[in-house]
Amino acid sequence: MSITQQILQATARNWTTTEEADICCHPDFHDAVEVKRWVFMEDSYLSTQTRDKLEAIDDNAYRITWATDLHNEYGEVIVFSTLAQALELFFNHK
Repeated sequence: MSITQQILQATARNWTTTEEADICCHPDFHDAVEVKRWVFMEDSYLSTQTRDKLEAIDDNAYRITWATDLHNEYGEVIVFSTLAQALELFFNHK
């Protein structure tokens, strides 16, 4: 099994209280969720209307799975070791 397949098959976990606070305090969160409504938050992930998804898959491992239209630019999946880095790309990708 390839590393990409292992990452894609990793089980997402629920956000911790600290992670939820970090997400909600991110400068782009309010605009994306409340104003423009292109992102929504659930217990274990953030998702866009086009099905891009940010999930916590382990301690200090955050996976962004991109919709097919972004595979050429970002690949199918990206993993970050910090939530701040993952949020920055998730909210500000093209």
